[in-house]
Amino acid sequence: MKDIGEDLNSSPSKLLIYSWIISFIKPYWRTLALLVLCGIIVGGIEVVIPKFIQYFIDSILPQNNTGLYIKLLMGLALLIVIMIVFMSVRNMLERQLREKAAKDLQFKVFQHLRFLGYPYFENTSIGENVTLMNTDVTAVQDIYRKFLPGVLWRSLFALVSLGIMFSMNAILTIITLASFILYYFVGPVLEKKVAKVNKVASDTLGVYEKHIYDSVVSVTEVRAFYSQNWILRQYHDKYNNYAKQWLRRSTYIYTSESLRYLSFNIGAVALFSYGIVLVQSGSLMIGEFIAFILYFFSVLGILANVVSDITQQKILMIQGERLYKFCSQNPMIHNIKTPVHVSHIEGQIDFENVSFHYPTKAGILNQLNLRILSGEKVAIVGFSGGGKSSLLKLINRFYDTSSGVIKLDGIPIKNLDIGQLRESIGYVFQENYLFSSSIKENIRFGNPEASDEQVINAAKAAFIHDSILSLPEGYDTFVGDRGNRLSGGQKQRIAIARMLVKDPKIVLLDEATSALDQVTEREVQFALANLLKGRTTIAIAHRLSTIRDYDRILFMDKGSIIEMGTWEELVGKKGAFYRLLKGTELDERNCV
Repeated sequence: MKDIGEDLNSSPSKLLIYSWIISFIKPYWRTLALLVLCGIIVGGIEVVIPKFIQYFIDSILPQNNTGLYIKLLMGLALLIVIMIVFMSVRNMLERQLREKAAKDLQFKVFQHLRFLGYPYFENTSIGENVTLMNTDVTAVQDIYRKFLPGVLWRSLFALVSLGIMFSMNAILTIITLASFILYYFVGPVLEKKVAKVNKVASDTLGVYEKHIYDSVVSVTEVRAFYSQNWILRQYHDKYNNYAKQWLRRSTYIYTSESLRYLSFNIGAVALFSYGIVLVQSGSLMIGEFIAFILYFFSVLGILANVVSDITQQKILMIQGERLYKFCSQNPMIHNIKTPVHVSHIEGQIDFENVSFHYPTKAGILNQLNLRILSGEKVAIVGFSGGGKSSLLKLINRFYDTSSGVIKLDGIPIKNLDIGQLRESIGYVFQENYLFSSSIKENIRFGNPEASDEQVINAAKAAFIHDSILSLPEGYDTFVGDRGNRLSGGQKQRIAIARMLVKDPKIVLLDEATSALDQVTEREVQFALANLLKGRTTIAIAHRLSTIRDYDRILFMDKGSIIEMGTWEELVGKKGAFYRLLKGTELDERNCV
């Protein structure tokens, strides 16, 4: 069950990928048009200057006309000033276009990452996503920042210059092209090698960055198991593999560049040798030869840059293909074309013949039928793997059912707007993520519009207010990475406060108080007993004593409800719940 919009194992064409990358420039076509205009003006002046110098040397100097000499110098200076002005404007527009396109690409990838469904994140490591957002996006952004749209006017300048060179001397132009063609024909062979090695190098970089991430977030476990040396060996192995592949890549690139310099120098020697013969024979004037030399170095430099740019862009297509495939994935969980918006949610939940399974697992829920009334408090207990957490994930549409339907107030939740559905649900997990910001902002995450008073009231309800005030910076205390400056109980109570500040109609508690000590847990449960009145509440419980006053208790095993009733009814049956209760009480006595 992957979030796949198409067959991502197939490779899209390079043209399709390149068109997708270029599409981020399209919204700024006016800037691009001005940019091309400035590029044409600058390129036109650059093309004219060598001919200007030729005319000056061959026609003006022999006349010994000082007045005309000064006028031509002033004209040349004016051309250079105009070129510098338009070049500055071109560079400014180019910078704007590149950064805007790069920003839009970054936002597109981040936005798509945010909208992908829960299955994607369960099947993709954090390290892979970090590599995607950092390495791959940055690499593709280089297409805007280093290559486009400069490759357009560089190519135009080269073509115009070659036309002028042919009109000046065809044989010298053929020598110029011959030196370039030598590089052009051998270069692609190396280019294929570079592309192949670059793909391997890019993959090893992803593995290396994933290991770095794992090493940082597992610092407690590493120290607890005294595994620093093992981590270090793993680091050396992955880094050495990464360095080896990137060294191979660099070797091919440097070989390609060396070949380019060799071919150009061979061409330069041939050009000078034959050009001097032509000058001495009177077939070529000195000014014309100097102009041709200027064109030679300009054209070969530009053609080399164009080929290099194209080569680099082809290499970057590896990252581009990865981003294209990523952005082609369609979230499995999404709104229908015209989702239903309701004015008020009561909170009645119906499961009608609901079955569910993960891709690589057998059925988790089997033909489940259940009605939870609005405002009812229902607890779910049972052994591990019985489908308890999966049931909560289905209500919040982290996943969709394999068959059957879940309804909220009589409306299939697949038809409801996802935003409205999730805004009506407060979810507290067994392990909750805290952002690297203040306590206040972590609580306010549940409701970004909440006032400071609402944040404080939620904290009081979660019995964390006094603990927060005891800290030097109070609600402005920085919680650290993933809340590592706080105890497990403090983090859990902040998560509960975050849920309460949302003021949801439906509350889902996945062993929400399991990290609390028994005294604090009783206090929080007492507060929740009042705060949850009128809210539909579904709680997965490990400590059975916390659910004694719930309206109904469900005992789940192997995806089915095998017992259901009040506390007293289930105890009276002396069935599965009763045996679980006795086993729990025995464990608690043994722990005392």
